[in-house]
Amino acid sequence: MNATELRIGNYWTNGHKIYKADANTIYDLENASKDVKVNYKGVEISEKWLSDLGLIKYKTGYYSDKDKNFRFVFYENYLHCSIGDDEFGFLYKKIKYVHQFQNLFFELTNEKLTLNCKIN
Repeated sequence: MNATELRIGNYWTNGHKIYKADANTIYDLENASKDVKVNYKGVEISEKWLSDLGLIKYKTGYYSDKDKNFRFVFYENYLHCSIGDDEFGFLYKKIKYVHQFQNLFFELTNEKLTLNCKIN
């Protein structure tokens, strides 16, 4: 994971604990010395994360946003996003990490996805 992928409010992990990125965290990660090993990575997306981020499950493995504008399928540990009238729509994206989904959702809706529960 590259620190430039993070936006304020994105979730990331050091392998032991999950954190929510703020401006200081992003600055520190982007400016870490090359001599210092910074252990951070994306949080793998799961059905629990989808539920905690407020998506609505309408059948096994299938989710939508609250306005039902977008369809998401959780399959083989990836979130598959499609927008449009058919299976793949006019946009198709395969997502592995929570921060990637948060960023895509923000770009599409101008709304931030935040957890409906407390982390750690």
